[in-house]
Amino acid sequence: MLSKMSIKQKLILIMFIPLCIVILLAAKLCYDSYLYYNNLKSLDKVVTLSTKIGALVHETQKERGMTAGFLGSKGKKFATKLPNQRELTNDRLKNIREFLSTFDSKKYGKDFNFFLDKSLSNLENLQNIRQKVTSLNIKDSKAISYYTQTNSSLLNTISSISKLSSNAKVSQDLIAYMNFLLSKERAGIERAVGTNTFARDNFGEGMKAKFYNLIAAQNAYMDAFIKVANDDLINFYEQTVKGNAIDEVNKMRKIALYNGIDSNFDVDPSYWF
Repeated sequence: MLSKMSIKQKLILIMFIPLCIVILLAAKLCYDSYLYYNNLKSLDKVVTLSTKIGALVHETQKERGMTAGFLGSKGKKFATKLPNQRELTNDRLKNIREFLSTFDSKKYGKDFNFFLDKSLSNLENLQNIRQKVTSLNIKDSKAISYYTQTNSSLLNTISSISKLSSNAKVSQDLIAYMNFLLSKERAGIERAVGTNTFARDNFGEGMKAKFYNLIAAQNAYMDAFIKVANDDLINFYEQTVKGNAIDEVNKMRKIALYNGIDSNFDVDPSYWF
């Protein structure tokens, strides 16, 4: 067939083949850009949700700590602060529910929806737990466990978001954020365990070992954060997490863990909190 073509036709064919390749590459580039744009546009809403979840977890962490102190002191500590903290938690929860009323969760995958549904289901029991706490009709460990399990589901919801991005930089930032939140959650549990321990002035069963493990877990997650976070975030962290407050926490940790005592700590739980 080629032998029957004129030189002009052969030249046109030679020029046409590269042109087709260029057109195909351009089309693929446009399509990839379209997918990238759609991915970022889709992530915009879910990342907004993740910040709202992070804000809620911050309040439930504080509520968990005050709850632990309230129960550990048999209602003598945090009796006035706890109701105010519950209102702060309610505000964050209301904010999330309003956001979710116009949020299409189905397009974000099975894992995301599983943990989101589990979180919302756990939060439906929040008022019941609070009533039992107020009446001192619940064990310290069970109340702390409720908040911890709820926070775990909320944080797993955020964790699943990092798998949704097709952009390596966005995924890396989300992973850094997740490791920071996981370290903060372990610090929150330590806060609750410490508040309860200092309120009752002794370690409950298994609580001393848990205290050790929580500190180790915080350090591990923070190391992971530092490995993937950008320099600006690392510098901000290093400049912020230092000073007298950090020194005081370490001092009280030593009293609880390294003084060879399991009671009579002489530490005010409100000051630790």
